[in-house]
Amino acid sequence: MKEIEMSCESHLEYFRESFIKDEEWAVKLLDSWQKFSSKPLISNLLNFGPFTDCLNFQQNLNSSEIQGQHCLISYSSILSHNFDDTSNEYEIDSIIEKETFVLKNGICLPSSCSMSEIENFLRNHLKETDIIVLNSYCQTKEKLSINVLDIFVLFTFIALILITSICTYFDLKYRGKKFNNKFLKAFSAYENFKCLSKYAINERSIECVNGLKVLSAIWIIIGHRMDMISENSNVIREFMSSEERLILRISEMFTSVVDTFFLISGLLVAVKCLRLFKEHNFSFIKHCTARFLRFFPVLAIIIAFFMSTWPKKLANGPQTIEFKEELEDCKKNWLRSLLLVGNFNSNFCLRHTWYTSTDFQLFIISPAIVYGLFKFKRKFLKIIAFIIVVGQINIFVHKLSDIHEEFYYEAYYRFMPWFIGIMLGYNLESKQDAKGIDQNLKALGWTASIISLTLIEFIRFQEKSKFSEALYEATHRIIWSNAFAWIIYACHHNKSSGFLMNFLSHRIWNSLARMCLSIYLVHYLVVMLSFVNMKNPYQFDVLWLLKILLLDIFMSLIISFIFYMLVEAPMCRIVKTFERKNYYVLVENR
Repeated sequence: MKEIEMSCESHLEYFRESFIKDEEWAVKLLDSWQKFSSKPLISNLLNFGPFTDCLNFQQNLNSSEIQGQHCLISYSSILSHNFDDTSNEYEIDSIIEKETFVLKNGICLPSSCSMSEIENFLRNHLKETDIIVLNSYCQTKEKLSINVLDIFVLFTFIALILITSICTYFDLKYRGKKFNNKFLKAFSAYENFKCLSKYAINERSIECVNGLKVLSAIWIIIGHRMDMISENSNVIREFMSSEERLILRISEMFTSVVDTFFLISGLLVAVKCLRLFKEHNFSFIKHCTARFLRFFPVLAIIIAFFMSTWPKKLANGPQTIEFKEELEDCKKNWLRSLLLVGNFNSNFCLRHTWYTSTDFQLFIISPAIVYGLFKFKRKFLKIIAFIIVVGQINIFVHKLSDIHEEFYYEAYYRFMPWFIGIMLGYNLESKQDAKGIDQNLKALGWTASIISLTLIEFIRFQEKSKFSEALYEATHRIIWSNAFAWIIYACHHNKSSGFLMNFLSHRIWNSLARMCLSIYLVHYLVVMLSFVNMKNPYQFDVLWLLKILLLDIFMSLIISFIFYMLVEAPMCRIVKTFERKNYYVLVENR
């Protein structure tokens, strides 16, 4: 066997010669390529090929070695456009998006080839065809060493487990013996589980928000999974069955469901602040510090875990590029996310953490708004309504203009549901002794809520003009928030009857509602790890889909429970030692 230089070109040439000679290793390497489908748009939009076999492929030569490298190639076919050297990337992407389908195929090539060499190699061999190679993402089999951050993350989890175990032991041993160490109780698993499962009916509490919080969290889990499925499914939406398209459309509403969280947060903050104002016991420093300390430890551990190599050790598949892209953002923006300012200009680490930044910023300004209501009563409602209208006009103008600014994550885009929650909280708190709702008002409220929710979600999927799109963007979150504000208002003032009230206020939601922060922050990593570890593309079968979604929900709840017991619950109890005993009156551990 002749000596082979360790270069991409020489390896590819040697591979070609060996295949012509029908040598076993060359045939085996080519066999690991994913074959093009005869009906790609119907059945084979995304194919990974034998990912594991490719990474494990190895062929020893005289002076070098051919190691397998799995490459996921994105390509498309455009018949009606010719691109010259002056065509920019935006122009090509816009045409591809509108007029063609992007297909992805997995191939196996020598690891000595760079991604640019592979793309040039494929373009040269496909230049006589209508296939356009867009980009590639390649992976080789690599051994991940343990770095300092890995050790820190591992040590942190071990330390949390040991501290929780020791504190639980001493709490149980000295229980009832006049031993009341607050630190031990804060980390006691027994004490935290007892508080988590505690169910006490309070006439002043708004129990129905528990069900809404948990159902919203589950909807968001489903939405993030379906978002990944729709982008990486083997089936194009136009070729899906009506049932599959319906499931996909319902799941896509999760972007509006986030506004339910903002609505509830505004509601709870308003009631809490109003009660503290009445007692002349409000402290702005305590108000902000408590919220920051609630978010910071949970965020810090999740971000540190993601930036370590542990996720890569747990999941490895053809689409680890998702990890790579998120990791690059984290390297630049991890501090911004920890300081809860990551939503500014969309500079955050882990895309779902924008919520904690926006929540914290709205939480900070809430006391000023609530104090206006406390001082000027209903007169101040007009000012809040005016601010909301100004916010709507601002969004409308931005969407209508040519300013392509990303403001989805900004606080000034999300404050409207929060302010509606504050107005709702003021109404509920000022009408504690009010009797049930008038039957005519009840019928009108439910009819308006159902029609408005149905209408805005129907319009969401319709093609709209630029003006209509701007109008929809400016109004649909207000309509959504008002509809759910009515649901909360009606349920709270109709406690004696009503299936919806009984369902949303059921004690089963009580414990899960206390875990909502952990569920929200943990679920994205659970879904992403599962997605990255996928070796075969989604087939989008309804039964298979149901199994995947239930598994996502189950795993998110289990891991969130562990995370809550180790991190969130102890931190909440420590923070509460600096506050009044009944600081959170509505829903404990909000």
